[in-house]
Parts: sequence; structure tokens; C-alpha cells
Amino acid sequence: MAFKKNGHQQQIRAFLDYTYAKENTLAFVESYGLMPVTKDTLAEMTGNDRHADLAPFLYLLPRASFYPLGDTTWDTVSAEIRKNVGTAVKDDPSGWRPSSRSRRWSACPWCRSCP
Repeated sequence: MAFKKNGHQQQIRAFLDYTYAKENTLAFVESYGLMPVTKDTLAEMTGNDRHADLAPFLYLLPRASFYPLGDTTWDTVSAEIRKNVGTAVKDDPSGWRPSSRSRRWSACPWCRSCP
């Protein structure tokens, strides 16, 4: 949206180029103890012994799955999860409890079919 409105495309591009430059993102994530947000910063951190303590996380980061925040249906799903999350700790969450013989869950209360 920022590139399409108000005629400030050049300034916005310059700001984003500065913000996401490797040396700036690296300085930012190191200052605040965050994970990298760009591939070149990830590569820099992965190849640097200074970040050896983060090695397992840096390895997994490119393979990570995140909440689908850009998906328009996520708000509805997220609200439903928040509304029903407490049922997991009730005494009898609508009959959804471990089977005594198999230690697996009986039918899922949402789809009624998964084990």
C-alpha cells in the first residue's frame, strides 16, 4: 500500500532498503536478541561462531511454519480457538478424552473422525 499512495515511492524504497540492509538487520537482531528476518542476515549469523548458541534455531528457521496472519480466514479461526481452548482442561470436554485401551484420543470434537 505504501508504494501506491501519496507519491512517496522513492522515499519509502530508500527507507526499506536501509531498514532491511544486512548490516542494519544484523545489528538490530544482535542488539535485541532476536531471530533474523532476512536470508542474508540468517546466512551471516549461521556462518558466525558468535551465534553458535542459536545454531539449532537458525537451522530450523527456514523450515518453520507460522500462523497464517495474512489469511483473511485466520481471524475467525483464531477467535474460535481462543473461545474453545479452555475445554481442553475441563473434567469432561464433550466426551473428548483418551481411550482407556489405546491411550489415544477418541474422536476429535471438531471433525469427529481423527483419532
